[in-house]
Amino acid sequence: MTASIPLCLTGCAAAPEESTPLAAELRASADSDFLALPAEREYEVAETTLTEPIALPFGGTIDGALDSNGFLVLTDGVITKARIGLSLANLPEAVFVLTEPAVLRPEETPYGTVTAVGTLSVNGAERPGIRLTLTPTQLGADSVEFDLALSIPDNPFLVGENAPIDRVAAHVVLNAR
Repeated sequence: MTASIPLCLTGCAAAPEESTPLAAELRASADSDFLALPAEREYEVAETTLTEPIALPFGGTIDGALDSNGFLVLTDGVITKARIGLSLANLPEAVFVLTEPAVLRPEETPYGTVTAVGTLSVNGAERPGIRLTLTPTQLGADSVEFDLALSIPDNPFLVGENAPIDRVAAHVVLNAR
């Protein structure tokens, strides 16, 4: 004959000892700005110089300084707003407006290359999703400087015409406002 006896086990886990830390305690010093809002700095375009000459569709080349205008806003190492306008000879002004924040982060060098995405407007025609390559060469409280490169799809500089301007490479200096 076989009998079944229910087996009930009850028990408790041992309480942790006081010397075992369960979590790290975080503290901020009295002068910490941990909860402070990030500093926002606005810079205005001061000068722009071509780093590669541009051959013009009607003959000649452009080299040297360009007429430029605009601004850039840096917030805690992130470009949050930007508008840069460039005028090339007798062509309509090209305006790049940032549409996505761009994080300035050094990768293998002190200044890493950043891709800024925005809309390029020329003579009333807008091209969204344009990528502007920025390489910071100086980042300071009073001024910032970038080497920029812009590949131009479908040549919006001369709407309706086939102009051979496919790329603009320049050095831009921006001063704090």
